[in-house]
Amino acid sequence: MVTSQRLFISADTSVAAASTETDGTDFTSAQLDTKHAILGSLTCYILGANAGSTGNVTFNFVQYDTLRESWDTVAYVSVICALNGVTAVQKSITFYPDMVKLKLLSITNADATYAATCNAVLTTKEKLS
Repeated sequence: MVTSQRLFISADTSVAAASTETDGTDFTSAQLDTKHAILGSLTCYILGANAGSTGNVTFNFVQYDTLRESWDTVAYVSVICALNGVTAVQKSITFYPDMVKLKLLSITNADATYAATCNAVLTTKEKLS
């Protein structure tokens, strides 16, 4: 088996307080291939801009619909992370990929006062041919 890790956003992005950033407008998400993966995990990273940073940061991921040849508009999976001041927070979820491609659609920072630095990684395990 081969394991690979790929970032959704090439460099961490700062999401302003009480706002949502979206792919194509505020950042460009990589469109990551999952068609050969037998196991995957999404790992989301957040870091508050201030010791008083609180609230949730929500990452929304969508899959590519091969029948319509377009990206879904509703999240395939959402990952919610709780800000903890200036302490880095990381949350991972494991899933069995049943799609061809996956991308990060949006990130919402619910902290009313402070920005959050964010990114996400896709880790996949693939069978060797």
